[in-house]
Amino acid sequence: MHYQKAADCLSVDLVACLQFFDYPPEHWRHVRTTNPIESVFASIRLRTDAAKRFRTARSGVHLIFQLVKRYEKSWRRISAPEKLREVTLPSAAAANNAAQQFETAA
Repeated sequence: MHYQKAADCLSVDLVACLQFFDYPPEHWRHVRTTNPIESVFASIRLRTDAAKRFRTARSGVHLIFQLVKRYEKSWRRISAPEKLREVTLPSAAAANNAAQQFETAA
């Protein structure tokens, strides 16, 4: 096989790669992207970098809270929220196992 390392990597992480399909199809568009998180943090970084320094940590937290509160008004609502009951959360053991695998890979 030409790409044995790639095949081995996929076979080890196949369950994690296919977990996307465990979610209802209506939610796939939300799960597929991290853009909402990235765009909020980019906007916050823009404002906090302009301020450079805050007098207290509390004033910085207050500014960030107010910015997130303002930006959340433009967030897209989740499609088919009634299907959230179908989503099963991973157990604590599975989450710890995934975190350990991530740490060893990094």
